[in-house]
Amino acid sequence: MIPAALSYALQAALALFLSHTLCVGTLMYLDLSGKWKDYALCKNRTANAKDYWKGFKSFSIRLLCPFLPFMVLCFWHSSEAIAGKL
Repeated sequence: MIPAALSYALQAALALFLSHTLCVGTLMYLDLSGKWKDYALCKNRTANAKDYWKGFKSFSIRLLCPFLPFMVLCFWHSSEAIAGKL
C-alpha cells in the first residue's frame, strides 16, 4: 500500500507531466512541421528534435528530483487537512 502523501504527490506529478508534455508536444509538432514560422521570435532559428529531447530529459529529471520529494513532504505535512479531519 502506497502512503497517502506519496499517492497524492504521484498524482500531482502525473498531472503536471501529462499537461506539460501535451502542450510542448503540440508546439513541437507545429515547430518541426514549419507551421510555426509566422510566430517565431527568431526568424533564422533551425528547429530540430534534439532540442526538444534535451528539454524533455531536463524536465523529467526536475520532476523526479526536486518536485516529487517536495510534494511528498507538503502532502505529508497537510494530510489531515486534505482528508478533511481539521
